[in-house]
Amino acid sequence: MNLPFETHQKHGEGLKTAGKNLIYIILICLICGTIAFGFCVLQAYYIDGCGDQKNSTILGRNSVKLEYKWPENVEKVINDVIDNNDRMTMNDDRGVLIKAELMKFDTSDVFYIIIYDGVDGPLSHAFYGDENEYIHVFKPGKVNVVVFRSHFWRSSPQNAYEKKKLSVEESCKKGLKLKSNYSDVPKELMANFKDTNFIGLIGKEFEVSVRSANSFGRIWGPGYWDTVAVLDSEGNKTGKEFILVAGYI
Repeated sequence: MNLPFETHQKHGEGLKTAGKNLIYIILICLICGTIAFGFCVLQAYYIDGCGDQKNSTILGRNSVKLEYKWPENVEKVINDVIDNNDRMTMNDDRGVLIKAELMKFDTSDVFYIIIYDGVDGPLSHAFYGDENEYIHVFKPGKVNVVVFRSHFWRSSPQNAYEKKKLSVEESCKKGLKLKSNYSDVPKELMANFKDTNFIGLIGKEFEVSVRSANSFGRIWGPGYWDTVAVLDSEGNKTGKEFILVAGYI
């Protein structure tokens, strides 16, 4: 028995509709699955262990706001971020977490957060300044963190940034002499700076990340930083570079 043409047409349209509905269902399942997977990744990223809040990282559900005590509670923040985020391998990501925690402190101090690979030795890094105003947490083979604080950056004149920027750029244009030990170089550079409480040199090859906290409206933070090249005896670039950081008083 032959069915009318209209019946065949309706049957075909029904199959098309069913096919479209099936595709929509599959797409919805894929989207829901992706969202669920992303949530699980975030949960695993911020909490060590499945639902175990005792092992929450510093940004986990049990995050506690600390009183601003320098240097002990700042060091605690640094150690907690590094030790409780083993899955995090990028230094800049660590800097974001440390910045978030430092901004919870009730203080008008402005911070520089310098993070780089866990290296050691006078060929890799060197610092000079008021030792009461910067701290360092070195974890060889893992990561190093230096935090400098400025008391007066927020109240500094508007041209303070431009002056600091100019001083850093002038030093970077001159370059650094090739040495086997750079320990004394920051102290030597300090003579070229005014209203400066901190000079840092870190080998650029060590994935250096420089971030600031509490520097509202001044994204470069309490001072300025730039790349400086190391020159040989004839003034030619050797390929070695440092990140030069100058911190305001």
